[in-house]
Amino acid sequence: MRVNLQLIGDFQQNEQELMDYTSQKVSAALKNSRRHIKEVVVRVINTQNLANVRGKKCSVHLLIPGQNPIQVKKHADNILYAINSAIDIASYKTRIRTRQQAMLVA
Repeated sequence: MRVNLQLIGDFQQNEQELMDYTSQKVSAALKNSRRHIKEVVVRVINTQNLANVRGKKCSVHLLIPGQNPIQVKKHADNILYAINSAIDIASYKTRIRTRQQAMLVA
């Protein structure tokens, strides 16, 4: 599984540290679905200067492409919290989708 991290805007965190952190979290959260998921796209956007996202410093858009893509958007003040929350939600949606597909096959 490949993790594609895109940072849009200026952040105080080191880009390589964020990439390593995101890759580890995605691998751990989606370990049961690794053979089905080829790529995970994580886009982190600095939203401090945007008026439509009031009070939130960053926005995380997580996408798992495929036949039935999973998209998660999370806005938060803390970039690590936003990444964790988006990964947790994507993991939950992936588990539900895997169960649904298993029920259809059975």
